[in-house]
Amino acid sequence: MSTIFSKITSKVKVNQGIIILNIIFFILSFILIITIPFDRAPDEKTHYKYNIEYIIDHKKLPVSGEDDLEAYSSCRDNKYGQVPCLYSYTVYPSLNYVMASGSAVFFNKIFGVSYYLGARMISLFFGLIFLNFVFLISREFLTKRLSFLTTFCIAFIPQILFISSYINQDIHSLASSAFLGYTIIKIYKHGLTMRHSTYLGAATGFMLVSKYNYFILLPFALLLILYHIYKNYSRTNIKELSKKALATLSIIFGISGFWYIRNIILYKDILGQNFVLNKMSEFHELGRKLPFNFESFKEIVLNKNFAWLEGSFNSFFAGFDYMKLWLPSEFYTMIKVFLFISTTFILYELIQKKKWKMVGYFVSLLIFILLTMILSFYNSITYDLQRQGRYLFPIIIPSLIWISYFIKDNPKSEIFIKIFAGIIALIVYQSFLLILSTYL
Repeated sequence: MSTIFSKITSKVKVNQGIIILNIIFFILSFILIITIPFDRAPDEKTHYKYNIEYIIDHKKLPVSGEDDLEAYSSCRDNKYGQVPCLYSYTVYPSLNYVMASGSAVFFNKIFGVSYYLGARMISLFFGLIFLNFVFLISREFLTKRLSFLTTFCIAFIPQILFISSYINQDIHSLASSAFLGYTIIKIYKHGLTMRHSTYLGAATGFMLVSKYNYFILLPFALLLILYHIYKNYSRTNIKELSKKALATLSIIFGISGFWYIRNIILYKDILGQNFVLNKMSEFHELGRKLPFNFESFKEIVLNKNFAWLEGSFNSFFAGFDYMKLWLPSEFYTMIKVFLFISTTFILYELIQKKKWKMVGYFVSLLIFILLTMILSFYNSITYDLQRQGRYLFPIIIPSLIWISYFIKDNPKSEIFIKIFAGIIALIVYQSFLLILSTYL
């Protein structure tokens, strides 16, 4: 018995950093879960009412156009984007809603809490998964101490704590992207083993039941995997590769296949987007779809009344309620100044040392960030005008990987991680002051 206890104590001591981060993350997110009133977060009532509550009450999945007609009949004129009515999200893959429904019932039965509070706990669960994958990714490049700081800088961004505390589709998508990023790193470092093939299948399967804006990661992930196979082709056994490919594809289909087959059968539309727009047009004239050109860019992005760029940037870090609660402007300015100085240092360091390969990686990251912003802008002018930073969250894991790789290659740059950790700690403190003073 004493041997078992000593082994547990030893493991806790070795992993005390990540254990501490998990405990702090849980406490902070749980405080938000019990503090933020229901539907004081983006679309929480919609996610809950038309999906989770329906599953709990009817013991089956909702069918869009039948079980969410109330949403379709809640319409208004839309001058920016086609969507005129309330979007119920019932055409999306519902795996996260099924899990949230199970969590709601479990916590209601065991602790007697409201269903919505129980459903929120699954967001906290995915938030913890995200945190641990962030740590594992950074640990592939950095020491435990630096991995601890890097994980704190990423996972404790107040907006991530926020989406880990209410019902949404963002946090499980972010966790899935972290799983995929970790898997690709393991493949590049240790090869495409059968174990890593199963990881790849699971990570891709979960990505395919995530929010559609995260799909931007998938073609890049596919290119990286194909490039790895190409580089190691001479050592590749075709029979073994076929087995691994079959295992990967089987797991992908097992996790995500049902949801897309269901959409094809029910809506004749694999993603469901066209079905939703056609159904909305039966209740209200579709809104104005802006052309994808520079005029729309000027109207939305450069227009100070919309402040699309500023709103997207600020809410990437801290924007609460229905994007109505903001920190004082100086905190966002502080982040901008830090990012400008650190990026300038990185470029100077790379160019001075003629590390052109790293410059290429950095430029590739900037291109990916730009493409993600363009996709968010396109969705705003096509469907509904949004200036929410969480739509840019697909950039987090690629950025984490590059930053970890850069710090490993440039140890003196770790000072920036320490500074940013201080900034994150400050804005977490200010965010909690804001939220607690608003709702208590």
